[in-house]
Amino acid sequence: MNITVFGATGAIGSLVVEQALADGHQVTAFTRDTSRVTARHDRLEIVAGDVTDPGACLPTARGADAVVVALRAAYADHGRQEHVVEESDLDWTIVRPSAFTDRSPGPFRHGFDGSAQGMLLKIGRSDVAAFLLAQVQDGTYLGRTVSVSA
Repeated sequence: MNITVFGATGAIGSLVVEQALADGHQVTAFTRDTSRVTARHDRLEIVAGDVTDPGACLPTARGADAVVVALRAAYADHGRQEHVVEESDLDWTIVRPSAFTDRSPGPFRHGFDGSAQGMLLKIGRSDVAAFLLAQVQDGTYLGRTVSVSA
């Protein structure tokens, strides 16, 4: 599968890139600073650009089987982003993780609602990356928004 990762040098994005390559995917890493992409592989293409420039993003996303957006700075505008995604004709899943930790706090849950009890409200960055990659091939949450947390 051909996966484009926006925010490929961030804490989650870099893990998505590494895990996707380990799983045998073709990966396009989109970043402002290509020198910050530490992974190297023959199935990895690194593209320089600014995520706020649609002219740079669109050609990178076209032809991808899946697009993963892991942008910390874009979080402030997530409501608008989600609306655009939800109104598009794309197959989409929006993942809302709880607070990130460097290490997995243990098994995590997904697909819960606001009444869920006994949650740590933390999740390991590598767990988030793995869940994002799983959604690329799993249609369980297609066209839905899903929360993940330990």
